[in-house]
Amino acid sequence: MEDMIREGDIVPARLLEIIKRQLVSETDAGVITGLLRNLVPTIINKYIPRGSHWYKAHSEIFEIIVDEVLPSGVIKDDSTKHAVLEYAL
Repeated sequence: MEDMIREGDIVPARLLEIIKRQLVSETDAGVITGLLRNLVPTIINKYIPRGSHWYKAHSEIFEIIVDEVLPSGVIKDDSTKHAVLEYAL
């Protein structure tokens, strides 16, 4: 996915929007943790400029985790829940 950004095939903000939608409906805890551990931080920290857009991106991801992903019950074990919250911070 990062290759798509580098090659100009997709705008980072658009990819982040796709990921946010995926997080809300994802039923595999491994996919959720993978996105939050690897792809989301890379997009936000490398491709979203620091400033209001950067803070908004972080805030939106955190809200999705707290309001949608954790209450959904997809993530069962406490250690994964804690890891997901750490990734979202």
